[in-house]
Amino acid sequence: MIAAVLLAAGLARRFGGSKLIVPLRGEPLVRHAVRSLGHATSVDDVWVVLGFEAASVRDALSDMDVHFVEHAGYVEGLGSSIAAGVTALPAACDATIIALGDQPFIPSATFDALVSAWKQGGAEIVATRYRGVPANPVLFARATFPELRGLRGDAGARGVVSADATRVRWLDVDLPVPSDVDTREDLASL
Repeated sequence: MIAAVLLAAGLARRFGGSKLIVPLRGEPLVRHAVRSLGHATSVDDVWVVLGFEAASVRDALSDMDVHFVEHAGYVEGLGSSIAAGVTALPAACDATIIALGDQPFIPSATFDALVSAWKQGGAEIVATRYRGVPANPVLFARATFPELRGLRGDAGARGVVSADATRVRWLDVDLPVPSDVDTREDLASL
């Protein structure tokens, strides 16, 4: 089983409010990210980590096939949200893809390519690189789950990826790094 953990718990300080529920092309921003994951044929379940404005994000996704993880410690940062999401995954989960709720337009094919690369090569981590630039999403095999569960603070999983280059396989994608929405200007440019 392959599960995706979609991080949707952040404080959105640079945006100045709850960015995940602002309209983008007629619907809340976070729905675009969930839809891309849902259309990936190799992703079995999507787990959305909630924190800041949890009720609003949950409402925005209420009719979508996702599981919710309430993360009371979301103010600690990205690492703690990853830990909460991975901790909630079922025992049958063989790997997880960590994705961001504020990256609305990652193609479903990218998620499928991560899973395919993992199945072909057996690497513990398959990381996406866009024209040479490492970025999200990243797939982590079950062997890395203890490290992910131990994350704290706002560092994310970059340290897990860089800890041992021999266990990382790179998925090279000939596209620019996908846009994310950190500011209102980012949203306007999409």
